[in-house]
Amino acid sequence: MLITVKVEKQWVLLPIGWYSEEQITKTEFEVSVTVKYKRLKSEDELSQTIDYQSISREILNLKQKSFKLIETAAEYLINQLESNLFNGLDIENISVEFFKKNIAHDNVSAKFHSILIEKAF
Repeated sequence: MLITVKVEKQWVLLPIGWYSEEQITKTEFEVSVTVKYKRLKSEDELSQTIDYQSISREILNLKQKSFKLIETAAEYLINQLESNLFNGLDIENISVEFFKKNIAHDNVSAKFHSILIEKAF
């Protein structure tokens, strides 16, 4: 069976930005994570699944780092999730999307900008 675990649009204030003022004032993001994995049999054990609370904690841990590019932050998050949460599970795919709502440019009519990074296993 293929199982999908999602954390959708978790709000977080992060030091991400090319300009130093974005690093200092921080930027508002909504971060979404989707993980798909295979499981052969049903076991009622947390060790046999992915804890979505742990995904949320990894998103919040991004506050401890600073990045110039959103893509770098997304790739870092994927690597952290892969090394800390997957416990030998048969992961098919992980995707991370960063939504940036407060665009610092004039004459922008988009609701948000986003970066989506996916990794297949």
